[in-house]
Amino acid sequence: MTGRIDQNGVVEWSEEDQCFIGSCPGIIGPCCHGDDEDEVYRELHQIISEWLEIEEQDATATHSAQQPFIETYTQQIKFHLSQYRRCNLGVEEYGTFRDKAYEHILPRSLLWLNLIETFRREIRESLEESGIGLDQYFHHLNSSQAACLNLFWPLLNHPERDLILESLGIGPDNVVNWAFEKAIGQIGQTRCDLYLELESGARAYIEVNYTGHGFGRSISDERHRERLKNIFASALCKFVVSEYLESEKLFSYYQLLRILSDFVPERNDSVVFLFPRGHERVADKARNVLDAAIETSAVRSKILIRFLDDVVSDALACLAGEDHLLHTHLQLYREKYFI
Repeated sequence: MTGRIDQNGVVEWSEEDQCFIGSCPGIIGPCCHGDDEDEVYRELHQIISEWLEIEEQDATATHSAQQPFIETYTQQIKFHLSQYRRCNLGVEEYGTFRDKAYEHILPRSLLWLNLIETFRREIRESLEESGIGLDQYFHHLNSSQAACLNLFWPLLNHPERDLILESLGIGPDNVVNWAFEKAIGQIGQTRCDLYLELESGARAYIEVNYTGHGFGRSISDERHRERLKNIFASALCKFVVSEYLESEKLFSYYQLLRILSDFVPERNDSVVFLFPRGHERVADKARNVLDAAIETSAVRSKILIRFLDDVVSDALACLAGEDHLLHTHLQLYREKYFI
């Protein structure tokens, strides 16, 4: 990759994606992309500004004269994961990005340690066999892709896999097929963290946001505006208000809305956005956007905000200790991902 970097962010060219990708190491992962480096750079700085505003609001809300400054959720998680790296994984070396070390990042050579040990070998073999690509930041311990795989791969490979549907707000139904990093949409350029096909014929699209503050902005260049006109607008106009089909709105909340391009209300499809409870501030922001963007209550009722903590708790309650290995795995998941 080539590109530019300063103290506020990094814009790099990705040979794999054939576009420029913007991120801010230690703060925000890949959050914008496009063909024009300058446009991506400007977009990145806008996202960083919004992130800093959220951080400032969080800090103000948790600070008082009677107690010392309390770190924000993201800072707490990164500190927790740095302790996890050292104490649970026994890894002393920090991972690096652009020659700068971060405590919550694993060395790339040890990236598979981001899979919890109970099912690490099985998940790795499954990924390699299926050809699913890892996110370029998979070695970050706060990777949402790793959080998704660590939770759902063991649950979906359990005989009672349908137990996850109730906690997700889907069903009653039965899971007949599933895929991670599923390419969806008319041109297959939108990927879903977890895709479920149900016995009833309905589909469920699951997106995990572990520490991200933004909603996957996309820049408003000619190519993306053409995609908006020819693909997204025609798919979304049935249930998304016109204001959110304009490029500024749609590209501001791209991650929240793009997945709806494959959503069919008549098929009883569902979309579930999953956050940790500690990230409730961002979950509330997503809920507010969806409430404003979705035109009909019938469709809005199938686009859900849920919490990872509840999925884990519900699964543990259903298992009741009957599957010792999975029970242990879910406890280890709690230990890694929640504070």
